[in-house]
Amino acid sequence: ACGASAEWETALALLCVMPEARVAVDIVSCSVALRACANSGVWTQTLEILRWMAAHDIEIDRIACNIAMGSFLQGGEWATAVELLSVLSREQVDMDSVTYSTAIAA
Repeated sequence: ACGASAEWETALALLCVMPEARVAVDIVSCSVALRACANSGVWTQTLEILRWMAAHDIEIDRIACNIAMGSFLQGGEWATAVELLSVLSREQVDMDSVTYSTAIAA
């Protein structure tokens, strides 16, 4: 519900309490939080979630990449999009035409 309604604060709060509730944080829960941030236009929070995922060894997949790229596009953050492409390429993350097209459009 948080991802669809763009309630990014709620999504982030739930993401933060999951470990305390002994619920594993995974790519699905992170992608929902990413989507909520992207839908709300808070690209800075999207970037923070990606950093948090990397720090906690949660694999960043193509869907997460595309959500992030869309967030950067919406925020006019072309430099951030290009930087993310570079990092993802170094980390050998599987990207697709949507990832590249969105980065180009940003």
